[in-house]
Amino acid sequence: MKTLSILALAAVTVFKVLAAPTATPQNILPPESGPLFFLRTFAPEQPWHGRHLVLLPSSRRLGLENFTVHPTTPPITFTPLQLASTSSFALALPGGSDDENQNPWLAAFKAHSSTTASFGTIVSLDPNDVKGTCPADVEECQANGFTMYQGQGGDPGLKRLSFDGFQGGAFQAVKDAPKGEGWHVYWRWTPDPVLVQIEFEVVPVTRLGEIVSEY
Repeated sequence: MKTLSILALAAVTVFKVLAAPTATPQNILPPESGPLFFLRTFAPEQPWHGRHLVLLPSSRRLGLENFTVHPTTPPITFTPLQLASTSSFALALPGGSDDENQNPWLAAFKAHSSTTASFGTIVSLDPNDVKGTCPADVEECQANGFTMYQGQGGDPGLKRLSFDGFQGGAFQAVKDAPKGEGWHVYWRWTPDPVLVQIEFEVVPVTRLGEIVSEY
């Protein structure tokens, strides 16, 4: 009964965020205005199953930490904000910035001609207008291209994250992080057939640390 109550609470929490009034450039809300979530790997047949996503320390890119790191790094957390008149979300990060008029966001990074994106953080007033906010080593960044969907199997109360910047594709993990820190996570429009496609659940931080079943 306790497990069912926790799942029911999570379902209600996710619903409230997804059903909240949409945000426009004039009323983008600060991260503190909503509940925080993190990304948890859904890949029942892979060793990453149940592990959370972090910003890897050297590259500052989103990834899966090496299993040898103890204690584990806390996950990157965010508040999903649905953008006006779309099914897309911006993922607002907590903590603010040095400029009170700017907010940190999770963003996709890519080269101009590439259909592969990595993920990191930027600071901008509006996630729909991120010109000039990309890191120096990034040609293009996008903070307004995240969507959510109901996946197959797993916890029916949790949505999963997708990136809509290429009109299709999948997440894959590549063990190319410097200093053996782990796996960078990429969104590939044409997934590498050699690599496993993985999914990420959008989970309330109140459920951080729970034991994930091999569902």
